[in-house]
Amino acid sequence: NNEQIAGMSIMEVIMKMTYIFSTDKNEDAAIIFDEAKGFEDTAQGQFLIEDSLRKGRANMTDIYLVTQAFMDYDREDKKELLSYKFAFRPNQKEAQEKVLHFFGMESN
Repeated sequence: NNEQIAGMSIMEVIMKMTYIFSTDKNEDAAIIFDEAKGFEDTAQGQFLIEDSLRKGRANMTDIYLVTQAFMDYDREDKKELLSYKFAFRPNQKEAQEKVLHFFGMESN
């Protein structure tokens, strides 16, 4: 449909700009994926984020994955690509314990 075509077109532009502006190690660059989970729910978005994480580390580009739930990235294959983590404290005790585990901390 038209929304899918528009979305894919925008994704192609984002991918191209990512490759242009985040490959020079001598320049400071950052890529911010707001609502990253929405991107990762598409094949192109998943490829873009994973490729950016891997190339970003090699090219010294800061990659920010902004999501509403830390659990979106609470997987070993994702955590090994993350250098810094930030999360707001959840209200539920069980979620608090999970977020501590996500950061490699013990509940106390």
